[in-house]
Amino acid sequence: MATKYVHRLLNAFEGELDPSIKKYLCAPCSNCKGQLRDLLAYYDVWEKYGILYDGLAELIVNCMVEVKPGFIEWEWH
Repeated sequence: MATKYVHRLLNAFEGELDPSIKKYLCAPCSNCKGQLRDLLAYYDVWEKYGILYDGLAELIVNCMVEVKPGFIEWEWH
């Protein structure tokens, strides 16, 4: 069952699966973020495809000009 979800995620980035091209999945809530964390870690999605995940709250904070240096770090793995 989990393989089906990973396949759907990879289809969203069809044509851009090169790991040197960084991609971002935004989870709307902490439960979704936890599920993405486990699923992507199990299938080594960051290493194989360069797909990073985080939550909506982190994405919003990263867009705030007052917050320096920003919240999203592509190399946090």
